Amino acid sequence: MGINGTYFIKSNLGLGLGYTYGSSVSKYLLKDSVTSETNSANHSLEFSLNKFKHLHNKFYLSLMPSVSAGLGINKIKPNPTNKKSSSYDVVLGFNTGIYYFINKKWALSMTTRLINVRYSNSHSKSNISEYNDKSFDLRLSPTTWIQYLSIGLNYVISPKGSSKQEATPTSN
Repeated sequence: MGINGTYFIKSNLGLGLGYTYGSSVSKYLLKDSVTSETNSANHSLEFSLNKFKHLHNKFYLSLMPSVSAGLGINKIKPNPTNKKSSSYDVVLGFNTGIYYFINKKWALSMTTRLINVRYSNSHSKSNISEYNDKSFDLRLSPTTWIQYLSIGLNYVISPKGSSKQEATPTSN
């Protein structure tokens, strides 16, 4: 779940900011019918440059190079070894999407990420062991496009002192 916004700095060009929060619960069956549960919380902040190209009527194509940073924290129950686990990652992405501007203040969108370059650093420590894991990956596959598919309702913020016509995409 997240919130994203675009601040138009001129016609058809905006600066984007987004925050995403995700959580999950995983349950594991250990030996002797003992279960373990991991609660994960992930936070991510994304900055982007959003370029809009007019397609037809109120439809626009968006091209959005972006950079994001994320933090994940895992809590394990029961936790007899006092295990703590966390990770952070930095992602460079190239997103695209279709926007339909309902009016000067609201737009519907469907976006996805075409290219995903990610660096991740994970750390886990317990009474028994400790490990660090660093990874780098590049994703270009259709599964990445589906994984990052997003449908949204967007509120347009216009620069102070500019007309609404100058602040939102135009069909030049």
